[in-house]
Amino acid sequence: MGTVEPYILAGLSEEDCWLLFERRAFTLATTSDTNSNLVIIGKQIVKKCGGVPLAAKVLGSSMRFKRKESEWLAIRDNDIWNISIVENEILPSLMFSYINLPSHLKQCFTYCALFPKNEKIWISHLIQLWIAEGFIQSSDNRAELKDVGMVFVEELLSRSLFQYVGETMSCIKIHDLIHDMASYVAGEECSTIDTDRIITIGENTRYLSFVCKNSPLFGRLYPLGIPTKLRTLYLSTSSLGIGCQEQEPQKDFLNTICTNFILLRALYLRNFPIEELPTSLGNLTHLRYLDLSYTNLKTLPSNISQLYNLRTLDLTYCNHLEKLSDSIGKLCNLVELILCRCAILRSLPDSIGLLKSLKILDLSECPVESLPVCIVKLTNLKSLRLECCNSLYELPSKIAEMRSLIHLDVPNSLECTPSGIGDLCHLRTMPIFVPSGKTNCSIRELGKLDLIGELRIKCLENVKTPQEAKEAKLICKNDLRKLNLSWNLQSYAIEIENNSDTEEEEKSIDEFIELFIRKLEYSIDIPLVEQILENLEPPNMISSLEIEGYLGNRIPKWLTDLQLPNLVHITLEACINCKMLPEFKNFGCLKTLKLSLLMKISSLKSLGQIPSLEVLTLDNLPLVTCLGSEFYGGEVAFTKLVELEVACMPELNEWSEGANGFECLPRLTKLCIEECPKLKKLPSTFSTVRSLQMCVDDKLLLACLRSGAFPNLKEMHLSMNKQTESLPEEIQVRMEALECSSMWNVGPSFVEQLIMMEMMRIEGMKRVQLRDDEN
Repeated sequence: MGTVEPYILAGLSEEDCWLLFERRAFTLATTSDTNSNLVIIGKQIVKKCGGVPLAAKVLGSSMRFKRKESEWLAIRDNDIWNISIVENEILPSLMFSYINLPSHLKQCFTYCALFPKNEKIWISHLIQLWIAEGFIQSSDNRAELKDVGMVFVEELLSRSLFQYVGETMSCIKIHDLIHDMASYVAGEECSTIDTDRIITIGENTRYLSFVCKNSPLFGRLYPLGIPTKLRTLYLSTSSLGIGCQEQEPQKDFLNTICTNFILLRALYLRNFPIEELPTSLGNLTHLRYLDLSYTNLKTLPSNISQLYNLRTLDLTYCNHLEKLSDSIGKLCNLVELILCRCAILRSLPDSIGLLKSLKILDLSECPVESLPVCIVKLTNLKSLRLECCNSLYELPSKIAEMRSLIHLDVPNSLECTPSGIGDLCHLRTMPIFVPSGKTNCSIRELGKLDLIGELRIKCLENVKTPQEAKEAKLICKNDLRKLNLSWNLQSYAIEIENNSDTEEEEKSIDEFIELFIRKLEYSIDIPLVEQILENLEPPNMISSLEIEGYLGNRIPKWLTDLQLPNLVHITLEACINCKMLPEFKNFGCLKTLKLSLLMKISSLKSLGQIPSLEVLTLDNLPLVTCLGSEFYGGEVAFTKLVELEVACMPELNEWSEGANGFECLPRLTKLCIEECPKLKKLPSTFSTVRSLQMCVDDKLLLACLRSGAFPNLKEMHLSMNKQTESLPEEIQVRMEALECSSMWNVGPSFVEQLIMMEMMRIEGMKRVQLRDDEN
């Protein structure tokens, strides 16, 4: 077998290297402010980078903070350029970025040599580790250490020593060459042990990481020298079959740690296959950070109370953790307790109220059914995360006593907001508010709060007067960006159903909805509902607005009069009495529009002229009969639309092409058409569509495929009726040629065909799922 000659990549040209350097070094200055002498010196420095882009990028980022010629000359003429520090010849050029770091950042940066190369590092974990080591101090007692740590991270990012990973910007990575530099500077203080080989640890090692790959790490500590000064032990593991091992060796390994490394300040055991912690854990009295996330722990030992210096305890995804020990209340310095996604943790001990230093309590996605009354004694708590705790229906009635609360993330299952919530003067985020109910909490309470981010106000049917709504002062909350206003129509539906006779119960869903609307008109004060919504005017900086279950006949003036110019997303859902829509074409920033269950809307005027619209959903619009010239609003329409859903429109019988034959929807890539039984023809072949979702029994689908529609289709997702016995040949042929296909609601007769097949071949699909929901 022959081999291919390697292609040796050349370095950047001097000119390109300079452009990379210049872009970072002169970011803070305008062209007119740039010192011409600095440019000359900078080009001389760039020559020493050897055409290596990373060196130019890091050096440029470092020089950004220097504006004196003497500082630039000192870099150019430094003797370090002539010293071969290690075999890697570009390391000297990178060393300047470390030399120029402020002292408080040097120790934070070199500490990162602890992490294995290519490790994705969670920023929140890194900051907690820095805090545990005492690297972060606050000169202002009001500044949170986590906030100071984030400033450190951002500064290292600005110097190109860190780089973000992923779109959420919650993780970072360190380039291999930067990691080499950090390891060189850290020296013996920082060691990494690969469990595939044994490396002796120096007695001066302070920060140690284990990289657990295929072989177990149990017993690996015994032949190693015991570093008595060890402060951080970091286990880089995954769940690749380690959990199948016996528990005793694992427990012995932890016992060795807890017995010999008694000066530890940070212990990171994420994914470690352990069900029980050794009693020797109590020896780690200096421990400040303990990560036991993704382990199989069933409980915590009672002597965890001896870890009186512990600041952070992370038990994320401990799915076997049934309860917390009462002794946890003795962790007097605990600042952060993370219990999210503990699948069987249903309650907290009463001793939780003794954690007077606690600032962050995260119970998100836990099945907790109630919070202990004593939780209101956590007067220093700043963040209480309860999102997706769907078994939790109410909060402690005296939650207003938790005066330090800044973030209160409540679950969607919440049935009522506690009265007095408006007295939490520091509260900034509370995504869900439910007026009235058991607590008789008035919507007026919102008027006292300066909320930011997103807010959903549920059960607006409980608001009795327009004045109440006005006193919520939504228009004054300039930092709100997302607002959802919803009325709960379910109670009315239940009442109508209970009062219906047998004949009415046999009506179709459409007939039931029509009856429901008629009865609502007699039982609801429509003008009152309209005035309440009018008085819930949002601030003009809001970017997302959703209105659900609104029973008024007209849309509020603040939406029709274009007082919300920054709207990017609008949803109008179950506004069953509305007869007119706003002039959406005047919303210049609107990208996503969803119109659903608008039972009295018959016209969709000029939606094609919304200049920035990218996603459009039309769902359950029973009076709409045509998508034509009025829908497009002009010859050129939907110029930026990429996703379109048309569903549950029983009277839609015409979808015409653009005026004068001009093709509309020129960028559409994703199309969904479902339950439009009267629609027989599409307006074009949709040559740009890559993903299609339709019902397999829809005659429109067969007609389109036979006429050559969707020539560039890559994905097809088909729903099926229970009566479907087989796929038409045209659809089978088309699916075989696609990159990805899926089917759901497959009937029993069709499943039998699959079972009877001798062979079923599935290729080129990243995700395949065969499931029988009934069995």
